[in-house]
Amino acid sequence: MIVTAIQLVASVIQAAKAGVFLISVVWDAKRRARLSEQGRRDAIIKALHYEWNNIALPGPPKTPAEIGGIFSQRQIDFFNTRLEEMGELWSYPFPRV
Repeated sequence: MIVTAIQLVASVIQAAKAGVFLISVVWDAKRRARLSEQGRRDAIIKALHYEWNNIALPGPPKTPAEIGGIFSQRQIDFFNTRLEEMGELWSYPFPRV
């Protein structure tokens, strides 16, 4: 009888550990997916920033702040226009993880 009770308690503890493990695996998979999407978006914005700085765009000359990486409103408008042309459903700035 005591052996059966000990085995029951051990199986309950193992089931609880399995549940915690499963929850942690699912949580980590969601976190990695969010970080992957954020990395993809960062890469797109980096490419658009390169395009902004290195392709001759009509209009007023670029300011030193824009060239240095401080985004002005006209750069943000350019990014959002290009993102729309690319078919992306998000706009810059986007929420960080």
